Amino acid sequence: MNGLLTKKRVLFINTAIHTTSTGRIVEQLGKEVIRQGGECIALHGARYNSRSAIPTHLIDGKWNEYLHGMAGRLNMHGLGSVIATHRLIKKIRQWKPDLIHLHNIHGYYLNYPMLMRFLSQYRVPTVWTLHDCWPMTGRCAYFTSQECQQWQSGCLKCPSRSDYPKAITNTGTSRNYELKKRYFGLVQNIHIVSVSEWLNEVVGTSFLADKPHEVIANGVDTEQFKPSESDWRKRLGIEGKFVVLGVANVWTTEKGLNDWKTLAESLDDRFALVMVGKTPCELPQPIIHVKKTESITQLSELYSMADVLVSLSKQETFGMTLIESLACGTPIMAYANTAQKELCDSKVGFPIPNNDLKAVVERLKQLIGSTELKDKTASCREFAIAHYSLQHHLQQYMDLYRTLLG
Repeated sequence: MNGLLTKKRVLFINTAIHTTSTGRIVEQLGKEVIRQGGECIALHGARYNSRSAIPTHLIDGKWNEYLHGMAGRLNMHGLGSVIATHRLIKKIRQWKPDLIHLHNIHGYYLNYPMLMRFLSQYRVPTVWTLHDCWPMTGRCAYFTSQECQQWQSGCLKCPSRSDYPKAITNTGTSRNYELKKRYFGLVQNIHIVSVSEWLNEVVGTSFLADKPHEVIANGVDTEQFKPSESDWRKRLGIEGKFVVLGVANVWTTEKGLNDWKTLAESLDDRFALVMVGKTPCELPQPIIHVKKTESITQLSELYSMADVLVSLSKQETFGMTLIESLACGTPIMAYANTAQKELCDSKVGFPIPNNDLKAVVERLKQLIGSTELKDKTASCREFAIAHYSLQHHLQQYMDLYRTLLG
């Protein structure tokens, strides 16, 4: 496959590089561009980055993001970083890409009206991968848990100002909606990619509906996430227990933090509950807390040692932990909401009616001593490889690049 993008230059723009899910996706895409004979560079913000295997360029320092964050509290997220965005545009002009691939353009590091005005004039093919709903709303990145549908007609009073990106006022929410509608509509040669069918449906009922849009699901590296032997059960003192695992980057109410606390009160000592990731508070006993790790080896071992991975998230545009668990051979259980209902196939998992924690408890109790888990375990890795492999994910993007480049 070497040479398929020979001499083509692809420029990425994202909040993060090499860390967080979107940062890792950008790096994987960049490495594939290079493998296929092209060149790449990733322009990124200051907060979420670590040493990368592809060429990168820091747009501006943390001080810029701090000032932009203050503006965000006044409901002006995406409207700061004027100097930083001038530098970003200058870098694009200097590097002269053949294709630009946007990912998260929110995150307090660039000015989206400036970027969109530039792209509307620069006229190179542009791909925009959406990882959340921020581009279609007047403020928030997710609206499902608030049961808010204002984004379909114009956001007025936001019901979730305490969620990312936090704001202390509702003033400007409708202005933000109209600004996004105006500036995101300027770029004629933009192709939108959603990471799930659910998110693609949101795009199709938003002001972005007239743009070409399709689904390319996130992929998991099944050579790294795989069934793994470990001594985690012994280390955690849970040998002989039925292990229920939960994994999140940061645990919040939307990720199901409160439901996990209730779950711990509802299960007897035959069960061991293990939660991986940062938490804003101490977790009650008997929950076992494993602090955040970005070690894929450790994550694979944790997934592999569990009997079932449970996601009690209120909203997901994809649900990467579900696929990682399947790649490691561990069945999944999840609320059948948003994109999770696409991933929690009955062949490999247990879909639960949304927010029905009682059903979760009853289903877990039924699994002890049942053959259901064993029957599903045999299909988990096969399912992940067939539908969500990293190789398939990368190939879909390379095919899209070649189509757009002509």
